[in-house]
Amino acid sequence: MANQKQTRKGEMMGKARVSIETITAEIRAKYDPMIERVRLTGDVELAECLLEERDERILDCEVEAGEAETDRMGTLESMSSETLKAIAHNLRRLRTKAGLSQASLAEAAGLAQPRISEIERMVVDNPELKTLEAIAGALGATVSQLTKQPKPEVR
Repeated sequence: MANQKQTRKGEMMGKARVSIETITAEIRAKYDPMIERVRLTGDVELAECLLEERDERILDCEVEAGEAETDRMGTLESMSSETLKAIAHNLRRLRTKAGLSQASLAEAAGLAQPRISEIERMVVDNPELKTLEAIAGALGATVSQLTKQPKPEVR
């Protein structure tokens, strides 16, 4: 009986996987040509927004199907609230130290301005590694500098 349940679960997982792959392919088929056309016009910001939207839709489908339990630094792993606080704190500190506004940092990193604001306000649960790399590069920093826990203040 236990083997039957495991076999049944395996069959269901296989069907879910095919569905996710099919949905992912459909999402890519819808977005990728649009992204390419926008890139050809030179509107990099809009292309990046469409790319992020596409990736979020794919991720949402994977989460719903229980497929996204890997690392969100590439796909999806919950970051601790301490790590998110560290990123927000370090991003704000490094940005202001560099004398950059959120908009100018976003432009230098090739991101939309709201993304910087969302990370600083900890609205984004799991910023993607490519986003953190772009921000760090624009700040002349490393991703580890963004994620490093700040030292406690001495009073």
